[in-house]
Amino acid sequence: MDSNREAEIVRPTTAMDERTDKELAAKKQRDQMLKLASKGFYNQLINYGVRKEEVLPVASHPLR
Repeated sequence: MDSNREAEIVRPTTAMDERTDKELAAKKQRDQMLKLASKGFYNQLINYGVRKEEVLPVASHPLR
């Protein structure tokens, strides 16, 4: 019976580890997408003629 108890303890830990791994993978994917979108937005601003020192004020203007 002790081996059954050990198996029961291992299963939730494994399921929890899988959930944690999925959460970490999802966070990494969101971070990568945010980085890609931010870089694209930055490049578009530069292409439109916004100087590097003006990027932050111009980008934050619609948030006001």
